[in-house]
Amino acid sequence: MFVAILVVLACRLTLGEEGFRAWGWRIPFLLSALLVVFSIYLRLKLSESPVFEQMRQSGKVSRAPVRESFGTRQGLGYALYALFGATRV
Repeated sequence: MFVAILVVLACRLTLGEEGFRAWGWRIPFLLSALLVVFSIYLRLKLSESPVFEQMRQSGKVSRAPVRESFGTRQGLGYALYALFGATRV
């Protein structure tokens, strides 16, 4: 998020407010599209870890990981703590 704000700020300062409003706002979107393509390329080239492959073959992989992680009060509490509680203002 911080880098995204810096990219928008750099575009605004470089192009000026008028240039940014006219066409410069497209630059951050184009850069993000390039990052998406790059991340998909990287993900397709990566292989799963041997431990995960063993879990998959033995049927120990969760069928609904999001529900299992956040569906209980304890799991939701851990997620909220990680999101908000582990930081100091």
